[in-house]
Amino acid sequence: MNNINNACKLHINGMPLSFNTNKGALEPKYLRKIKKTFDYALSQYPRTRLMRFDLHYPDGYPVNGVTGKQITKFQESFKAIMCAYLKRKKHNRHSQPRFIWCREIVTSVYPHYHVAVLLNGDVFQGMGPYDDITGEYISGMIAKAWASAIGLSVEQASRAIYFPNNGTYEINKRGNAETFYNQYNQAFYRVSYFAKLESKLFGDKGKNFHSSCK
Repeated sequence: MNNINNACKLHINGMPLSFNTNKGALEPKYLRKIKKTFDYALSQYPRTRLMRFDLHYPDGYPVNGVTGKQITKFQESFKAIMCAYLKRKKHNRHSQPRFIWCREIVTSVYPHYHVAVLLNGDVFQGMGPYDDITGEYISGMIAKAWASAIGLSVEQASRAIYFPNNGTYEINKRGNAETFYNQYNQAFYRVSYFAKLESKLFGDKGKNFHSSCK
């Protein structure tokens, strides 16, 4: 089911949405939470931009230094970095980041995080160059925030961040209904992967999934 047109569909609040079952069963409550976060973002920003990336721990990072608080610190740091950037640029518009993430572990001794951030699409158009960790791009903000969260240099942290192909999506309520639905459905399909049960860590009291709830 690599093709979204052949994907399974689930009706959430009356909207038929495609979801990715390539890696097995999904958790329905996670899918509903993803949709809620989409809708919160769109209620504030009719043009919302979703950006997708993965956060890893670098090889050699102390295993006993890995904690669930680091993903929370990453989000707080990212918000602070973005707020400071907007103040410096004296933007009249603002952008409240909303996050969706899941924690997984496969073959590494470390967990990793699949992350999506939803931003004001009238302010931010793209991720920016992935290799420019000093520039004022979203990619650089992500690197700086992850560095702050795990206590490493930005250069070290940036090498442990993965930006997948075609990871940016626009969802624009100002367009016609068909275009809006297609944009929404494509972005939802991409993030539905976060709801899969495979590779999740159960029984260690850590959180496996989170989505901004307002």
